[in-house]
Amino acid sequence: MSECETISRRKALSLGLAALFSLAATPTLLTVAEAQAQQPAPAPAPTPGTTPPTDTTPGSERRQERRLERRRRRQARRAGRRDRRRARRAARRDRRQDRRAARRDRREDRREDRRERREDRRN
Repeated sequence: MSECETISRRKALSLGLAALFSLAATPTLLTVAEAQAQQPAPAPAPTPGTTPPTDTTPGSERRQERRLERRRRRQARRAGRRDRRRARRAARRDRRQDRRAARRDRREDRREDRRERREDRRN
């Protein structure tokens, strides 16, 4: 074999390997490039005579029910807290009024006692 044939075989082998590599790499690179280049299509605008589609899959209905139940429980808890707070404040107000009335009555009793003692001393 001559030296020219050996070089030729090496070149052929390297070209074959390069071709195999390029064939394997090209679809991968193309799909990545296409995926990056694609933009999501805008949703079609509903026509005046139709209604937009609603998300009524069984999973979403269950999720909506759970959300609705959670909202109702939260509202019930808030209403309960509000009612208890109002009751506490009303009870506090009533106790305060009772204390003030009792103080006023004691004060009036002391004044009456003082007046009576003064009158007793004068007589």
